[in-house]
Amino acid sequence: MYYGDTTIPSLHNSFFITTFNTSELVSGSIYVFHLNKDRKTLRPSTEKKPNPSRFFLDDNPLKWRLRDITINHDGTKLY
Repeated sequence: MYYGDTTIPSLHNSFFITTFNTSELVSGSIYVFHLNKDRKTLRPSTEKKPNPSRFFLDDNPLKWRLRDITINHDGTKLY
């Protein structure tokens, strides 16, 4: 899912990709790829701001599959 909204500034101009539980390294998380302003290339990764970043790895101790992601109508919540 592409997030182009500015409601959550740190996520503006990013792609969200869900993953299945396939191994210890990839287990039911969401990867966020932050794009440059051109929307075609990835922003450089740094130690403080890795690209991609990963969400819900620690919040998913049972390693459930995350199949889809969506955002509410006003851009404030991800589901």
